[in-house]
Amino acid sequence: MPRLSAALAAAFVFASSLGSLPASVELPDVCAKVDGESITKADVLRAFDAVILSSGQLPSALDDEAKREGYKVVLDGLINDRLIARAAKDIVVTEAEVNARLNEIKKKYEQAPDGSQSAFLETLAKTGMTESGLRENLAASIRQGKWMQDRIEPLLKVEEAEIKKAYEENKATFTNPEVVRASHILFRVDPGAKPEEIAEKQKKADATVQKLVASKGADFAKHARELSEDEGTRAQGGDLGWFAAGSGEVALEKTIFSMKVGDISAPVRSKLGFHIVLKTGQRPPEVIPLDKVRERIRQLLLTQNRKAAIERLMGEMRSRAKIEVLFPPK
Repeated sequence: MPRLSAALAAAFVFASSLGSLPASVELPDVCAKVDGESITKADVLRAFDAVILSSGQLPSALDDEAKREGYKVVLDGLINDRLIARAAKDIVVTEAEVNARLNEIKKKYEQAPDGSQSAFLETLAKTGMTESGLRENLAASIRQGKWMQDRIEPLLKVEEAEIKKAYEENKATFTNPEVVRASHILFRVDPGAKPEEIAEKQKKADATVQKLVASKGADFAKHARELSEDEGTRAQGGDLGWFAAGSGEVALEKTIFSMKVGDISAPVRSKLGFHIVLKTGQRPPEVIPLDKVRERIRQLLLTQNRKAAIERLMGEMRSRAKIEVLFPPK
């Protein structure tokens, strides 16, 4: 039975554009050979179906182009799996480790909205696998993971200089955007309102602005609680809180960001109606200190370094092996 590793499942990502491919897909009986050991059509189909089902899809729902690309990715992963499995054959995996991994999988099914123990068993049946077969696959995956970790993890060191360099080169990523705070009073205009109804709402908004300007906004919150037709903010005196650009209605945002703190706007029309806005605060863009993002950057660099190290290791292993890839045919 072919072993389906976590690395293979993670690697299975369809290309967004597959280009021009033949209409039908037919796998040869032997899809590849690794040092004379065959990876068969049955191996590829079993692994392919397992990966697709684990993603929540059904293999039958995929068109031929998607299947062809998927077969290629799965076959490449199976070649790597054969190389790693052979190298990791002496790594010890305990029954407790397998049980723990199996229980994690079962727990995910049970915690899903429509999940249950029976759903787990049904998925196994769809892949043509028994629980015993799954345990065998999990043991192989754990064994390969241990072998890979033993060789990769000692190489994964991130120096402070690397963190600082990444921070300086990506300052925009570690910068909080400009934010503003405002309150509003909404005179709601329903979709399909008649012209005279719209005019009446605008008249009320204009009259309210005059009162607010006369008081220099001192009683804005009072007017909002009495007049605003925004149920979500009325009780808070119309307070919209702090927000960055791109958070809401474009016309309203544009007005708020162009105002000075303390300004009261003329009525602004949006799809909801007429808004009167009082700008109450503004904060410029703020670069997040390195100390607050150091660990985040370190983890990102570790992930990048781990991926590169795995690619180098697999490249070395593949260069030492005799690999014949028979799908797709040349």
